[in-house]
Amino acid sequence: MTTLVPRSAPRTFAVEVLGCKVNQHEAQQIRQSLEDAGWSPASAEMTPEIVVVHGCAVTAEALRQSLQRARRSCGVSRVILSGCAAAPEFVQSIETGIGAVIPAGPDWNKRLKETLHQIGVAESSAMGEDRKAPLRRFAGRARAFVQAQNGCDLGCAYCVVPRLRGPPRDRPLDEIEAEAKALSKAGHAELVITGVCVGLYGRNGGPTLADVIRRLDHIESVRRLRLSSLHPAELTDELLDAWRTSPKMAPHAHLPLQSGSDSVLRRMKRGYTTASFAAAVERLRRALDRPAVTTDVIVGFPGETEADFEATVRFAQTMGFSRIHIFRFSPRPGTPAAQMKPTVPMAAVRERAAQLKAESERLTAAFHEAFIGETVDVLAETRSARRNRWRGYCGRYIPVAFAAGPEWGGRIARVRIVAADARGARAVLGDSAAVAGPA
Repeated sequence: MTTLVPRSAPRTFAVEVLGCKVNQHEAQQIRQSLEDAGWSPASAEMTPEIVVVHGCAVTAEALRQSLQRARRSCGVSRVILSGCAAAPEFVQSIETGIGAVIPAGPDWNKRLKETLHQIGVAESSAMGEDRKAPLRRFAGRARAFVQAQNGCDLGCAYCVVPRLRGPPRDRPLDEIEAEAKALSKAGHAELVITGVCVGLYGRNGGPTLADVIRRLDHIESVRRLRLSSLHPAELTDELLDAWRTSPKMAPHAHLPLQSGSDSVLRRMKRGYTTASFAAAVERLRRALDRPAVTTDVIVGFPGETEADFEATVRFAQTMGFSRIHIFRFSPRPGTPAAQMKPTVPMAAVRERAAQLKAESERLTAAFHEAFIGETVDVLAETRSARRNRWRGYCGRYIPVAFAAGPEWGGRIARVRIVAADARGARAVLGDSAAVAGPA
């Protein structure tokens, strides 16, 4: 039987993205570059002429999914593989059919433009400096990410990202401000200041992350600001002061713990102890009003004993995290952790992950329930037309659902929480509901 290959719609594209907020930002940059070159996003029923897979390699599963998506489009569309998943060591495993490969790294922006020119997608290669043009909009999202920084050199034992993305690099403050202005004027009521390790901004001199907050605070069209993941050592007095005095910064910090065992933290090369992590959280809570503290935990790191895991559960209880993102350890080739012994049996990893998930749900429910009866500001992000209900996040990163018409999309609504559990909160519109955002 002959297999019919769907005919591709001319000069149309699709961008598939996996991974972190930086990947999401770069995927928007790819979309903007293609649109500027005269290409159009393909509709759902179209087969695009070009498919860009902007992939992730932080875990083995993320890499597998990235390469799978690239293979799936080969023979149907022209395929470009980019991002962390496009590193030569990974691409070797892909059969021929990928039209172009753009690995992550210090010159990614320049190579993106050059590659689009070389394969005949864009007319000029823009061979200048490795600079990011400000994004004009963040397609399909009410919340937009503003990238302030790229790269990392912290050297965590399990992480492949420093090798793939290179050393820390700060984006000029004027560029960050220009992008924040453009995105907020386009109707994005919340901006997330992000980077591979955003807390490293300003480490080598020049403006600091506190300066970024202060600069964006003064943009009239910006309604709410949020920071992406921080290392606990990055909670400086200057940053906390800028956070505390900002009228727009959300009271929410994501501080990856990874383990509540000091011996595991040493093997992970995280650069802090549970005591110093707890001290950072205490300083944060002194500076902000009842902030949400979300975290990441890796379960099953090599050598993690039952006692180590129990210490993690106890520490999580002590910290009162509002949400825990749980990851099963994924060995990444070329990292120190990939060679560490003894490995934890998968059955034990699954059991520990399930136990920590149950504790996380208990902590999350307690945090959410503490705000029943209070008024919060929620960004209306996704809507169920059948139930006439919007869902989005308040400043403390509680998922909140409330009934309202379609005109509320992309706006920040003032609502009163009437019920809550581990999944989120239900709320009703207040008397002065609209507080920000486009009509």
